[in-house]
Amino acid sequence: MRRVMASILFGAMVSSHAVDLNTEFEDQAESQLDKTKVDGKNKILPESQPIVKNYYTAPVDSPSYYIANNNYTQQAFASMFYMNTYREESSVSQHEDFWEHTFADGAWNLYANAGWMYSALPSSGWAASGGYSGLLWGQTGRTNGFALGGSLLVANLGTDELNPSASYNQIIIPINRLFTMPQAYLDYQIHDTWEFIGGNMIVSNPFMQTDVAYPTSVSVAPNSYTGLQAQWQPTREMTFTALRTFYFKPIDANWFSQTTNYERSFQYNSAASIFTDVDQTTSGALALGAQLNPNSSSQTDIWFYQFYDYVNLGYADTSYNWQASKLVGINLAIQGAIEQANGANIINQQTVTAPVYTAGSPQSNVLGAKLGVTLDNWGLTVAHNQFWGSGYGNGGFVSPYTVYNVTDPFYTSSLLAGMVEKGSAGQAYKYSANVGFLDNSLLFTGAYAQYLTQDVSSYPNTAEIDFTVQYVMPNFHNALVFTGEFSYLQQPASLGGDLYSPVLWISYAY
Repeated sequence: MRRVMASILFGAMVSSHAVDLNTEFEDQAESQLDKTKVDGKNKILPESQPIVKNYYTAPVDSPSYYIANNNYTQQAFASMFYMNTYREESSVSQHEDFWEHTFADGAWNLYANAGWMYSALPSSGWAASGGYSGLLWGQTGRTNGFALGGSLLVANLGTDELNPSASYNQIIIPINRLFTMPQAYLDYQIHDTWEFIGGNMIVSNPFMQTDVAYPTSVSVAPNSYTGLQAQWQPTREMTFTALRTFYFKPIDANWFSQTTNYERSFQYNSAASIFTDVDQTTSGALALGAQLNPNSSSQTDIWFYQFYDYVNLGYADTSYNWQASKLVGINLAIQGAIEQANGANIINQQTVTAPVYTAGSPQSNVLGAKLGVTLDNWGLTVAHNQFWGSGYGNGGFVSPYTVYNVTDPFYTSSLLAGMVEKGSAGQAYKYSANVGFLDNSLLFTGAYAQYLTQDVSSYPNTAEIDFTVQYVMPNFHNALVFTGEFSYLQQPASLGGDLYSPVLWISYAY
């Protein structure tokens, strides 16, 4: 999950047929912490959590468009290691032999990680557990614009005795056994302008973002979708997307089904589960979006979603980076969202765990602002979100595919929870800082967030403290990352009591 673990997995994926990434460590670190450039030098943006990611437009200094023969858009796992999905155009060879072209001209990567965690929750006791996962991804060379791709995931085989039977104590990664294909798709590109993908795929957009597409993910087990996606990039600076999904596979599932995260029987923290009896299916989602990236300093995203039988959602986000000097940088960002119930209105049919009452039809509005400042290798950020409306939680926000994973784009969401998980109107504040040493191979991040609800008696206020330290072995063949995290969620006994969660993690990419 993106925020459920603050390890900033980072490195390079290098192989003869993998995405070609420069093996020099300074070039490997180019994308870490959303850097910008000053006089040719990288500067850290002021954010201990990723800011809006550049999902769909090519890097300004890239020789290629986002939609290009040398960009593997379904290779989203690269983001876990702060790498992009490009390889040099000159390295994309075109063998004449069919089999050589299919396999030698394609790309593949292997990802693996393993970790240990301890969680302490007064209402359910403590739990020490471990897990591992490995994923092999590949895509063939293109023939007349067509390519086939897919991935195979294996996780936690033979670890049953290492993990607690009460799986809800495991809040970091799924501890159940997984053997599945999160991706199996057909990809078709036309003249570096159009791309069509059909099948089981990874999705990268603000409210359906797959876990592994975030640098703070710890597990290579993605949540993925069965559907169709079309993208049009008329210029380097803008991309338009239309997506229709029919089935969903959460990160802890082996199979695709007509579910959302609200309908999952498995939760990382039972006290975080808002509903007790969601067992209805949905026909999926429709998403339409535009991303504008006119220069290296600004980016704007505009999205419309129809989450069938849940809500219609509109969202906009814009950010601007200003480099005041070689040492000082400023980042400004604002966001807004509005949603209304639709269709069968599944949320309105449910009973909320605490307090017990009919949830009501969702109607929510959100505004957010963020200010960040960098000073050399230090970064500081202050963020605020306001939630209001009516019905469910008096304006609680509904996000079917990011809830509990905490992968929504709101500026104040933390590692373990945010306002979406609280299901209530109110406001949130977040203060974060980061500092890097040894050319950012040693990174410290910290954050403090407050969640102040509109109805404190029904939805008590909570606070969260997160701290992460990460070390990337410089010049190590491919990528080896060590991460330690400590999270503290301060909440009343009615929500299970205070939660402590230290984690140790090691990740590798080839």
